[in-house]
Amino acid sequence: MLIASFGFAILANAVFAVGESWNEASIWFKKGDVIEVSAPAEAKRVRLEVRNKETGDWDAVKTGHLPGSRVGKIYLEIPFDVDRSRVRVRWSSSDPLPYSFYEGRSKFGAREGDASFASAQFRTAELAMSAVTDSAEVSDDGTDNVQESDVWRLSGDRLYFFNQMRGLQVVDLSKPNDPKVIARHRLPASGEQMYVTDDGHYAYLLARKSGQSWPYSSEVRVLKLDDSEITEVARLDLDASYRESRMVGDKLYVLSEKWEKDKMAWQNWSFSYSTRLATFDLSDPDNPQKIDEKILAGAPQVISATNSNLMVVTRDPSDYYNKHLVRVFDLTGFSGVPEQITEVKPGGRVLDKFKLRIRNGILTVISQAYREGNWRNRYSLLETFKISSGKRQGAMELAERETLYATRFDGDYAYVVTFLRTDPLFIIDLTKPEKPRLISELIVPGWSEYIQPMGDQLFAVGVEEGRVTASLFDVSDKEKPRLAYRVFMGQAGAYSWSEANYDEKAIGQLPSQNLFLIPFQSWEEGRYVKKVQILEVTNAGLIARGEITHRFQARRAAPDATGLRIFSISGNELRVTDFADRENPKPLARMPLAWKVDRIHLSGEHLLQIEDQGGYYWGWGMSSQDANATLRVTKTATPDELISSLNLGAGTIAGSLVHAGKLHLALANNGKLVAEVYDLESNGSAIKLASAEVKLKNNNNRPELKTFILDEKTVCWATVGKKGQTYFPYEYWRSSMMIDDALYPYPTYGSATVEAHTFTFEENLAGSTLVHEANASITLSGNVQWSEPFLLQDRILYGSTVTNHLYDSKETWRVVKSDVNSSLHGFDLTEPKTPKTLATASLPGLLTGVHQLEEGSQEAYLFAESKDTSIGIYRPMPVILYDDSGEFQIRPETERYGRSLTACAYDGTLAYYLDELDLSSTSGPLSVAKGNAFVGLSNSQSSGVNGYRIDESGLFTKTSSLFRGENLSELATDGSYLIGRTNNGVRVTDLNQVDSPYEWPKSTLSGNLYPAIGHFVSSADGIRIPVRNYGVEYLPAPPSTERRALQARRSGAIESWTTLDESLFRVFNADEVPVSLTHASSPGWKFRQDSALDQNATSLEAHWKSLPWFGFFHARSYPWIYHARLGWTYVSEGEENALWLWRAKIGWLWTRPELYPHLYDHATSSWTYLDLQAPSNTVRLYDHSAKDWRTE
Repeated sequence: MLIASFGFAILANAVFAVGESWNEASIWFKKGDVIEVSAPAEAKRVRLEVRNKETGDWDAVKTGHLPGSRVGKIYLEIPFDVDRSRVRVRWSSSDPLPYSFYEGRSKFGAREGDASFASAQFRTAELAMSAVTDSAEVSDDGTDNVQESDVWRLSGDRLYFFNQMRGLQVVDLSKPNDPKVIARHRLPASGEQMYVTDDGHYAYLLARKSGQSWPYSSEVRVLKLDDSEITEVARLDLDASYRESRMVGDKLYVLSEKWEKDKMAWQNWSFSYSTRLATFDLSDPDNPQKIDEKILAGAPQVISATNSNLMVVTRDPSDYYNKHLVRVFDLTGFSGVPEQITEVKPGGRVLDKFKLRIRNGILTVISQAYREGNWRNRYSLLETFKISSGKRQGAMELAERETLYATRFDGDYAYVVTFLRTDPLFIIDLTKPEKPRLISELIVPGWSEYIQPMGDQLFAVGVEEGRVTASLFDVSDKEKPRLAYRVFMGQAGAYSWSEANYDEKAIGQLPSQNLFLIPFQSWEEGRYVKKVQILEVTNAGLIARGEITHRFQARRAAPDATGLRIFSISGNELRVTDFADRENPKPLARMPLAWKVDRIHLSGEHLLQIEDQGGYYWGWGMSSQDANATLRVTKTATPDELISSLNLGAGTIAGSLVHAGKLHLALANNGKLVAEVYDLESNGSAIKLASAEVKLKNNNNRPELKTFILDEKTVCWATVGKKGQTYFPYEYWRSSMMIDDALYPYPTYGSATVEAHTFTFEENLAGSTLVHEANASITLSGNVQWSEPFLLQDRILYGSTVTNHLYDSKETWRVVKSDVNSSLHGFDLTEPKTPKTLATASLPGLLTGVHQLEEGSQEAYLFAESKDTSIGIYRPMPVILYDDSGEFQIRPETERYGRSLTACAYDGTLAYYLDELDLSSTSGPLSVAKGNAFVGLSNSQSSGVNGYRIDESGLFTKTSSLFRGENLSELATDGSYLIGRTNNGVRVTDLNQVDSPYEWPKSTLSGNLYPAIGHFVSSADGIRIPVRNYGVEYLPAPPSTERRALQARRSGAIESWTTLDESLFRVFNADEVPVSLTHASSPGWKFRQDSALDQNATSLEAHWKSLPWFGFFHARSYPWIYHARLGWTYVSEGEENALWLWRAKIGWLWTRPELYPHLYDHATSSWTYLDLQAPSNTVRLYDHSAKDWRTE
């Protein structure tokens, strides 16, 4: 009969379904059916397996967990329709994690994205501006005792090269056809200004200090050169950033720029940038001294010197952008300390050293001037000043609205080149300094950047219609100059450029033979061409002879003393060329000086250095994109001394690994993966053993792959996930102007694919083979972000996020709602020839780390990162908050957005929430090493790195605080070491004693390097990092205690699985099962403890139950039950049928059958009485202590 109670009806005489036995159940299971398993008492895990139709393998589709200390049943949901004969259940007595670790949620849904952050991302456009510092060079009459710095020097049979890519290199040219680098001083990315003494015994290098942040400072390194050994004598400090220098005799004058923390005053003006003029006495190179330093107003621009005077140009603090100041110093004092003679204010900006001259007590200055500070009203201004008084003697204005380019003084004449649409060459008579006279003006196409007088001729280097030119002007008749000859460099119609157009030192000369050598680059027929043009001035004019081809941009070239050979250098190589036949120069030798290093590997005593295909990352040496990848081998201790070099062929390096004396390489070429295996010989050579080629599904132009060694013969290459390319079609942007709805989603076009390829490598006497066995891939659509792949036993795991935005219809850049869905994907490679795609599981963020719990198992901790999303929504219990009135409310924590790291327990099928670490206060890098998460801190209150691990309760526990006071932009680990990149260096921590990591002392990098640390390698003697253009950086290991390996946790249990007998099963339809598995966060299995409530209650329809003393309740979500009188209640059963009942607003209540409806209130330590006659949905308790009723 029907019993009406509390507003609902129940069939009292209906018996609850008890399921069917295995043999009675249908031979076809439907999705959602449930198997009830009575597992052995010692069972810790139960696994539902389905036999694969194609392979016959048993695939685990569901893993349930049992607490061990309690008796009950476990329910496993069938995930898809399947034949009963293909289903079995197995159990194991071991579990690497406690049961409580699996009680967190395993379905995470979408995190709500921070719409305001996404809007800002769409709205903001970054603008990059670069400022070019004017060059500062000078030459003049009476300069035989003046030296200028340069990047190289040829002296006898030695070549000295201050190579930006490596440092100082000394080359022995005694055998020109077989040059050798005999000495090195590593100082990359630090400068190019070098002086070498005439005897070749000392070198002075101006370098920016390494390991510093802005404002930068510099130093002068004094080096002693003894054949094959370079010894550092001293480092002379410059508390500023050097700009230019001159050496006069044995005195070095260095011009530097200093940012003043406290503004300095000068003539009623204040300024932040000052000029430092430092004087060094190098008369005794073994004991160099800084003897003077002057502070001048304004930032430095140009320095110029004669035998007796020094000219320093700075910005004018009173008109910072439009005018300069020129100070003249006397150098004739006994000490060599410069003493200021005068200060003049020309009418404009002095652009370079060729615009200054001192002659007969007159200073002549040519500047770019502006009327009313307006660029459109620019003109060129020549002025003469008397040095003794600083008074202006005369002036001349030239070239209205034209830009000032090359200038040169020659005796009584000045040559000036300007440009607007053509190139006027002005010749000015300076015989009377107080009355400069314009003699002539020659109009020619293009413009000249450099002029060199040659008697009645001018040799000039410049530009016309985008091509480098060399010109010869006839100035024998100053009133009628003419362009006699012009040579173009590069093919007609091609664009070319040359360093000689802004640094005349790039022009090589052999004056005795009227030879000029011009390095240039051009873009011809879709590729970069790098050459040195040989030019000869003869009676017949300026003639283009042969060309010397370089792979990289040539920096300098010069003939030897015989005039029969040319030495030319780039940052990467020295070339020796026979040019006895000037029309057809012949290469004699090529010697590598440097190379780009993108990846490195250790192999015994050898270091493998891999250069990827294509060009350099900055300035000098932009090589052709068709340059193949290269493998170079050196000794580990001498990474710049090449043993062997191997062209790896076409394609970009997608991945590399050294294992068991073999180099495994992956190259990507035109949508194909080329896998190769090389044997590494003991002599340093590498021999290709085998290769295989397969088409990639991922259409990324430069894919990256990781390699995993599955066994002695099997290799897997898996693509590293990246952010998918998404776009919004034009019609949707256009339609946004016509839509009146407040909100609408744009359809997102785009996808991203990850894939894994397995290969079998076999080596035998008949030859080696590499066979592509199989591949598997996963493609997701939309705004996708993939993680990198992780190996877990015989599985490759990936994480993904898919972000969806809802936009405002009118302000189409504004995101009004955003959600982020994260998932776990993977490939099962148990059988590498037939890989299987794993079922997708839910994750709380993008997978960023995997820690295998036991060797040989599929259980692991998973770490997932979320950015700009809601935080705290996956916690197992809601957050309880109290308002001002003392009343409390229950809500999920969804209001806050930020960054977090979530840890999950993974059982091979699902990921279970353990804990979430709020990282909203930092944007620092994140790295995971064998179960430890390391987080870089970036807030204003703290910096450094915090280490965390998962404790025995499944919660994050802070274990270490590293690199305190350091702001790190990148973290990387190989499991043994954690290294971090700061703004000015690299920090290292030894993780082998992970509970107390050993922090290496701070070490300074060899140059101003910003290495990408992801490809570092470690060994007992230290850390090595590939630094691309700058080779290999070595950080030696400090003395330390004995190291012990950081191991994954071991339970000591041997994993074994036993098939359960079918008699222990009951099968339920989805709507009959006595537990709830359909809620959003259900993992698809549930353990239910045998309880007195179950055993004593009468089962009714729709999963309701009743007890004579307790009333009606719904227990499908046990231990949460829905009680007809109390509502949702958490139950904990005690002895003698006692119950602890927890309700959110009341807390814990205790009762027993003989006492109910009397309940003991734990919070108030008082007895209460439950009113069973209260209205529906109302809980009314009488408090005996307070003698009053309270209603919930």
